[in-house]
Amino acid sequence: MDPTDARPAGPVLVTGAARGLGAAITVALADGGVEPLLLGRSLASLADTRAKVAERRGRTVRCIAADVADWEGLRDGIDAALQPGETLAGIVNNAGVIDPIDRVEDSDPAAWAHCITVNLVGGFHVLRAALPRLARGGVIANLSSGAAAAEHAGWSAYAASKAGLERLSATLAAERPDLVVLAVRPGVTATGMQDAIKASHVDNAIRQMPRDAMQPVEVPAKAIARLFSGPLPGFIERVVEAQALREID
Repeated sequence: MDPTDARPAGPVLVTGAARGLGAAITVALADGGVEPLLLGRSLASLADTRAKVAERRGRTVRCIAADVADWEGLRDGIDAALQPGETLAGIVNNAGVIDPIDRVEDSDPAAWAHCITVNLVGGFHVLRAALPRLARGGVIANLSSGAAAAEHAGWSAYAASKAGLERLSATLAAERPDLVVLAVRPGVTATGMQDAIKASHVDNAIRQMPRDAMQPVEVPAKAIARLFSGPLPGFIERVVEAQALREID
């Protein structure tokens, strides 16, 4: 896609919008004049984010209660939230979990498979359900992690799921040159996920990092939100760091 092309109209779907980076991206989109379409596992979980967006936009905020691991429920929820003929301007494919944090030899097989189901299969479900409603020239940010290319003890399921999501994202980018499709690595960020990492019994470099050495969640959120309102990147890398997005003129 040519970065000079006009942006399509429509909301931007944000999954995992209830908390953490997803909530921060949702608010940053609203601050930038973009309508976010919130998706979380329940309407109650989305209440705080919904209120922040409503305060900024002064209008009704659309929300979807769905689990990304539930293909039919997700597909039906997205279709019900959009008007007939309405298209999405973009997708923030953010929903994810980090558990289980355990060594490969000690990991519970069901918990390990659940992580893959949410982070990778769920990520595919989001794309498969939303792509038919995504306008030409739309932008997709598949939220990955530096863990996709790192070797952090205890994170085998999370790392495998994010590496798989990056390959899924790159394949889609090759298939759909009419879209901007990026896998974005936010960087080490102070979110609730860090609490689970600190509480785990498996040590690694991220667990040892002081929280005050991590970036506030608003930093990568604003950078990612710019993909949907600011200038499009002129580069064609399939995987980008959020830091690089902050440097787009």
